[in-house]
Amino acid sequence: GKNALDKLTVRTRKLEAVASFASSGFVLSSHSKKGLPISVVNVSAVDVNFFRVNLQCISAFFQSNINSGKVNDYWLKRLAGYAELIHTSRFEINPTANQRTLTNINISHIARLQQQGLYVAVMKQAGDYTSQSSVIFFSVSDIGLHLRRYEDHFSVFVNDIADGKAIGGVQLALYNPAGERLTETETNGE
Repeated sequence: GKNALDKLTVRTRKLEAVASFASSGFVLSSHSKKGLPISVVNVSAVDVNFFRVNLQCISAFFQSNINSGKVNDYWLKRLAGYAELIHTSRFEINPTANQRTLTNINISHIARLQQQGLYVAVMKQAGDYTSQSSVIFFSVSDIGLHLRRYEDHFSVFVNDIADGKAIGGVQLALYNPAGERLTETETNGE
């Protein structure tokens, strides 16, 4: 005897086409190969708009409850008040049919994304004209920040991402939820 399961055939429906970022945010160092992880099913290309958040708008941007994930056109209209569109690209993907594919879209060749700062990437399937987009925030920085909150104070450690050494001369500011600056200081490199 053969097992009855050897003759069993299971058919499922074709998976819906979908493309999304595989995380909610990243810190990318200028020393590393830059790529943003995406997850696709039955999508061969994506279009991505890259926005740079204006330096003077960073605090207001985070207070505005603009989130990464799936967003609609209303959200994108709000984004224009905080950020400037700096680049648009189409990225070709070679996925296996009906199977989730995780891959990185390489952004290391895009000169306007090499500057340190806060960015927002807005992705749609190529040729998709629905109102839903996938969004991710990312920053380009060589500065690693570690914050410890104690009962009566904070300790902040600032290091170079490439070599782990402490960095002096970095300006730090602490804001309350209303966006008001509470205090500021400069790191001493220890």
